Amino acid sequence: MKAIRFHDYGGPEVMKYEEVAKPSPKEDEILVRVHAVSVNPVDWKIREGHVRKRIQIPLPGTPGGDLSGVVEQAGSAVAGFKAGDPVFAHIGLLGAYADYVVIKPQMAAPKPARMDHVQAASVPLAGLTAWQALFGTGGLKAGQRVLVQAAAGGVGMFAVQFARQAGAEVVGTCSAANAEFVRGLGASRTIDYRSESFEPYARSFDLVLDSIGGETGLQSLGLLKPGGILVGVAPPGDAVVAKANESGLRAVGMMVRPDGESLAKIARLIDAGEVTTSVAAVFPLAEAGRAHEQIKLGHTRGKIVLRTGA
Repeated sequence: MKAIRFHDYGGPEVMKYEEVAKPSPKEDEILVRVHAVSVNPVDWKIREGHVRKRIQIPLPGTPGGDLSGVVEQAGSAVAGFKAGDPVFAHIGLLGAYADYVVIKPQMAAPKPARMDHVQAASVPLAGLTAWQALFGTGGLKAGQRVLVQAAAGGVGMFAVQFARQAGAEVVGTCSAANAEFVRGLGASRTIDYRSESFEPYARSFDLVLDSIGGETGLQSLGLLKPGGILVGVAPPGDAVVAKANESGLRAVGMMVRPDGESLAKIARLIDAGEVTTSVAAVFPLAEAGRAHEQIKLGHTRGKIVLRTGA
């Protein structure tokens, strides 16, 4: 089979489209024939070596944490999946940029029926990040007011939809060009982060979801009600945590984890027409380098997806 691998850290050119051995599942695993994988910012950060002090990656490594495909083979101890089942999954930080992937069935869920594989591949990591940040770490409840930073991005677009579906009032930050898109997802208002003042929103949100970090985290604290919570997709810096503690607020980070059960709940919302996705661009798997160059530029509306040859 074919897979993208990098044998050393560096730019997009270190990723090679290579022939590798097709994996075989153990009795408690499933072999998935991958049709599409999504590209996430963490992929290029891993490939450039930015996380190697925290995460030990055996080289050569295969990037990718999201996939959509069809079960090729199920191990003898697997219940709930069989050959031929369409599935989608978040599998962790590595391994998805390949024609075939072996995973634990607990990572997977039935693919939403109303989505094709390209659309479905765009959902797992971003969708689970938003879901776990809002309902797990953030404890979101109906009637609360939520600010979603970078609301047109991969995590942001799902957070807006999930929060609205849960009965919260949602405000999203985005560029003027993306304002209509974000309001269409369910935000009652948008804030143009380039030109609008945040002052009218001081101390008005129960929860802020921040997928940007840095100065945005410090700015977000001033927008929280007393007792409010800032949930950072990346761990908030020491300055943010210290200021939050001084102000009677909470600033916490989260790290997404594979979770087929929550992914199945998201799939049901998708099939009910309550949640959708946005795919900004599709590349062949062999052109993963071009996809990494595009996502590194930032300000992408929705997700970038790679289509495999499997």
